[in-house]
Amino acid sequence: MQVSVTVPKIGLDDYLVSHSPEAFREEVIDRALIWTPRGNIRVENASEFVNRSLPHQDSIIGSGVLPAFGTAFISSYSKMGKSIYATNMGIAIAAGKPFLNQFDVPRPRQVLYLQEEIGERSMQDRLRKQLTYAKSLGIDPGNNFELVNKSGIRLMTDEGLKTVTRLFRARRPEVVIWDCLYRFQSLNENKAEEMQQVCDRFEYLGRTFQIAQVIVHHHGQPAENDSRQGFQLMRGSSVLTAFADSYFTLTRYRKEGDPRYQKLNFELRNAESPEDLIVFRNPDLWYEVVKEADRVKGKVTMTSVVSTLMQMGGSAGRQEFIQGVMDTYQVSDRTAVKAIEEACDLNRIERKKTGKTVCFSIHGMNETMSESEK
Repeated sequence: MQVSVTVPKIGLDDYLVSHSPEAFREEVIDRALIWTPRGNIRVENASEFVNRSLPHQDSIIGSGVLPAFGTAFISSYSKMGKSIYATNMGIAIAAGKPFLNQFDVPRPRQVLYLQEEIGERSMQDRLRKQLTYAKSLGIDPGNNFELVNKSGIRLMTDEGLKTVTRLFRARRPEVVIWDCLYRFQSLNENKAEEMQQVCDRFEYLGRTFQIAQVIVHHHGQPAENDSRQGFQLMRGSSVLTAFADSYFTLTRYRKEGDPRYQKLNFELRNAESPEDLIVFRNPDLWYEVVKEADRVKGKVTMTSVVSTLMQMGGSAGRQEFIQGVMDTYQVSDRTAVKAIEEACDLNRIERKKTGKTVCFSIHGMNETMSESEK
C-alpha cells in the first residue's frame, strides 16, 4: 500500500511568522557565518610555488618577534606583571613605535585588548599611568588601542564564538590580546585533546579574520628541582608549547632581589631568538630594558649594541658608534663591527646613508649626526 505524506511548506515567511527576525539572524545567519569555510584549498606544483611572487606582509613586531597573523604567548608566575607587559606591547603596536626600544614596529595597528583579570577601576588606574608615561616618550596609540573589560566571553561555547565574531567584524582589529587564557575557556589545561580544541579555536579566528593574537597565560606552581626553563614553565599540556610562533617568558632576575627586575626570555619559531633581556618595571608600570645588564668581557650581543646606542642618545655616526661599542665592552674593532652588522641585519637598529655619511639610530628616533665620515 502506498502512503502519501504531505510535507508542509516552510519558507522564510513561515519561519519569520513562527519565530522572529532576531531569531533568524541568531540561529541561521550567524551560525552559518561562523562555520562557513573561508576560501578554497589551493594545490600548487612545488617548482611553480617557489617562483611565485608572494605579497609583502609587514611584521607586527620586527625581527620575527611577532609575525603578521602570528600567535604569541606571554607567560609568568602570578603577580609578576605579565598583563602589564601585555598592555605595554599593545600600546607600542597601536602607536607604531619600537617595543622596548629594541624591536621595530613597522606601522601602527588596530589593537583590541580583551581582559578578564581585573575590575574596570583597576584597569582604568593602570592604563592611566601607562598611557601618560608612554605619551611622554612619544608613544601615542591614539584611537588604535581598544579594550573590552570583563565581558564573560567563553570562547569554547557557540554563544561565546558568535559574540567574538560579531565583535571582530564590528571593530576590525589587526591584533587581539587575550588576558588571560583560563578566563576564556573552561576545559582541562592538562588534557592534550582539550587544549588542542582551544588552539584550534584560536587558529580558526586568526585565519578567518587575518589577525595576530597574543595570549596571556600562567606558569604552573614552581616545583623543587624543576629543570624546565623559559616557555616550558607554562601551565598545562605541551600542546600549548608547540602551538604559537612566539613565546615571551618573564621570570625574576634574582631570587632575593627586587621583583620588578625580571629576565625576559624569547622563543621564536620563525626567526633567531633574541638573547635574554633584563627588564625593569618602573613605577609608571612601563617595562624598560636595563642598560647595565650583566656584561661579559670580550662579548657583545645585539642587546649590548642597542644599549650602547641608547646611551649615546639614540643616534650616532658610524665611527663614533664603533668606538663606543669598543670602549664599553673592551672588544676589538672587528668584533664591534660584526655585532653592529648583525644588529642591522636583524632589524634591531637602523642604518641610513646620506651621500657618504652613515648614521645608526634606534628605530623611530630622530637622527642627530654627531660627525660626518666617509
